[in-house]
Amino acid sequence: MRERPLNSQSVNKYILNVQNIYRNSPVPVCVRNKKRKILYANGAFIELFSKEDKPFSGESYVRLQVEIFLSSLELECQSLGHGSAFCRRFNFHGEIGNGANLLI
Repeated sequence: MRERPLNSQSVNKYILNVQNIYRNSPVPVCVRNKKRKILYANGAFIELFSKEDKPFSGESYVRLQVEIFLSSLELECQSLGHGSAFCRRFNFHGEIGNGANLLI
């Protein structure tokens, strides 16, 4: 699921940096271009989105709902602007707690 653009070395360098940080991370991470095409996805991301809906902690989840939720988080992150991070707290059962925006 990883494709590198041929025309931008800075994007390639960024992808390599993300890959070095998140390659073995349990957190699903992907890098997309402006057209939302996936340029890089780590193993956790591929595992999360390559399986059909499956039981999760005694509950089941619908892959489309997870994709919509993660896309909304992505949009919220983008709205914070350059040099910012988005932080959400989740409780044991997966419900969203009171989130906090953290500017770094």
